[in-house]
Amino acid sequence: MVKLSVSRNSVYTEGAMMPATPPSDTPDTPQCCDVRDGLALHDSLLAIGAVNSLIGTLTSRTLMFAELEVLLTADTSGDLETHRQLVVDENVCAKNSSSTRLKTFRHLRELYALDENVPLFRIWKQLWSAAPAERPLLALVLAATREPLLRATAPVIINALPGAIITPGDLETAVETVLPGNYRAATQARLGRNCASAWAQSGHLSGKLTKRRAKAIAGPATVSLALLLGYLGEARGLALFETLWVQLLDIGSVQIDQFAFAASSRGWIDYRRIGDVVDVGFSAWMPYIEK
Repeated sequence: MVKLSVSRNSVYTEGAMMPATPPSDTPDTPQCCDVRDGLALHDSLLAIGAVNSLIGTLTSRTLMFAELEVLLTADTSGDLETHRQLVVDENVCAKNSSSTRLKTFRHLRELYALDENVPLFRIWKQLWSAAPAERPLLALVLAATREPLLRATAPVIINALPGAIITPGDLETAVETVLPGNYRAATQARLGRNCASAWAQSGHLSGKLTKRRAKAIAGPATVSLALLLGYLGEARGLALFETLWVQLLDIGSVQIDQFAFAASSRGWIDYRRIGDVVDVGFSAWMPYIEK
């Protein structure tokens, strides 16, 4: 087993290692608002590109999966400046105005980093390229590491029975419970709608007007990412199967095991299991994490 070694109390921002103080996009969100303890991620996750600061991207945008897929189809380099040029200068996402193009790039970057100098994005991008069928769920998992509002609404989705109706109001309530008084009524209503759309884009919800709980499409790539995130959050052994990241995958322990072995055969992770003894390593990704 390879021991992870990452610096603490720092995150990757603008391609460099520095304290996390991302700008706010909404007037009723403080510029640097620490989330409640229940949403805060481990320092080891912050060190590779996750975010605890409440930027509030979902108050104005959704998961933006269509734009993300268009951008990463147009360019596979993972270079931040190339991504900016494609979205802002070349208008690859087909937005109507220059201001909308700038906002699109900013929000995509908030959710996904879009920079191979950020270790989490670099790892994620390999999985994105290798597993097209899992892309909606891969997008959701990465965005959830960088947008606390997705983490705040995740219990509503995870705990819903198949076919259960999920309303924007349910998601508004979840955010208000964790972050009471943080948003004005109009912003909160928009947030509920945007969160519902985000969870639909990931495959967790279906339906245009009435949204019902559906089953997202997971596989070896999403399981690899979820296990890595859990490991960096200090989960070990069978506890790796119980983290938020794994719960987002909509699969049980048998499928997790099967997909983990498949991921190991592809060289993404090192996975061994004998009975209840689970041994997971990430030697393929250590050069990125420890860089």
